[in-house]
Amino acid sequence: MNADQMSSEAASALRAAAADLIARAEALEASSSTVEFHPPVKKAPLAPPTSDQEIKARLVLLDLSSAGRSRDDAAAALAADFPDVDAEALLNHFYA
Repeated sequence: MNADQMSSEAASALRAAAADLIARAEALEASSSTVEFHPPVKKAPLAPPTSDQEIKARLVLLDLSSAGRSRDDAAAALAADFPDVDAEALLNHFYA
């Protein structure tokens, strides 16, 4: 197979892939008309941390919430490891 044939086959494959993507996009667009859009909830930013313990607690909560752990699990972790931190305010922020 020479270079011209390879280029022609590559161009054909790209056209087929583009046609497939266009068809999928059109199907998605047609189905999205029935989907309601809900804008993200705007949360007030947290106040700056007041201690190293609060910084650590925030990182723990970020990790737990990102991992899909429940609010109750996170509350228990905070109570056990960070008793001096305002857990309710942090939980409200991370689990709004």
